[in-house]
Amino acid sequence: MTEGRPPERKNLDEPNMIGRSDDPWIFQRFMPLEDCDTGAIVTFVGKSVGAKIALGNLLLAYSANSDRGLPIIKLAVGSFRSREYGRRARPDFAIVGWTGGNRVEHEGPLGDPDDPGPGEPVDVDEAEIPF
Repeated sequence: MTEGRPPERKNLDEPNMIGRSDDPWIFQRFMPLEDCDTGAIVTFVGKSVGAKIALGNLLLAYSANSDRGLPIIKLAVGSFRSREYGRRARPDFAIVGWTGGNRVEHEGPLGDPDDPGPGEPVDVDEAEIPF
């Protein structure tokens, strides 16, 4: 689906799965990523509030700077405040440059006022990611 609204969950199959964490019809966000050095393509997939914040911040930064090219990002760990659980780790996409050639530092938090902005870029493997 590239435009419009997804169908309501009640109109899809497997109604016994509604509300379960393993529901095959849960809404997810996808973003293709390309390694600048190797050209390898991977896809970020997230269904959490933290993933929504991270992608929303990246889209806001891109929409304000699209004339600079595409953002070059480094995977990072940020955080957000949850009413129920307090401060929680979330994925973050720290912008380290643009394909137009200009190096930039992070320009400050965007979106959620409780979001302190991007975390420090870190080199991690999947086993170390806390979300």
